[in-house]
This record gives sequence, structure tokens and C-alpha cells, in this order.
Amino acid sequence: MQVSKAIIGLTIVAIGTSLPEIATCIVAARKGHGDLALGDILGADILNILWIVGSAATAKRISVSKEMILFSFPSMLIIVGTMLVFTGMGYRFERWKGIVMVGLYVVYLTSRFSCFLFLM
Repeated sequence: MQVSKAIIGLTIVAIGTSLPEIATCIVAARKGHGDLALGDILGADILNILWIVGSAATAKRISVSKEMILFSFPSMLIIVGTMLVFTGMGYRFERWKGIVMVGLYVVYLTSRFSCFLFLM
């Protein structure tokens, strides 16, 4: 399907590093500890950005493509900004907010995939 190595690598890393956080968040949310779930997600994201990427950059120089800077970074900022606004609304993360967040992710994946098809 001629999907770039970056997308495959990012998807595998994202799934592998997010599965423990998803399990922790589900358990915390069922027990009524939404603050723990949110802290776990934010902490894992910060850890991934600073520690894992920093370690990889120490081992080998990392180059970032122009399309990643122009598309993925702004998308990430929009998604994170939306999450922070949602959590600030009543300090609760409700089902409809989760649906919106999943919808944003689906829009991101769809547009990212369609951009790759368009570029081929």
C-alpha cells in the first residue's frame, strides 16, 4: 500500500506504549478516579516525548519531514488543546467528550491516509 515507514513506526510505537495506559485509565475510570486516568495519559505522553525521543535522538540523529511539521504537529496541538479544554469544563471527562476525541482521531487518521494516497 506504499505507506511510509514513519506512519508504520509511529503507529506501532503508539500502540505499544499506549496499551498499559489504556488499561490503567479504564480501571481508574470505572473506580471513579478520573484524575488518575488523566494524569496517567498526560504523564505517559510527556515521558514518550522527552525520554523515548530524547534517547533515540542521542543514539542517532532524527530528521523530521516537512509534512510531519506542517500536518501532524498542528493536528497534535489541536487534539491536545481540545482535550485540555474538555477537562477544564466541569473538571469531568464525560462520554460525549470522549466521542468527540475519538472522532478527532478518526478525522486525523482519515486525512493523513488520504494525503498519502493523494501524494502517490
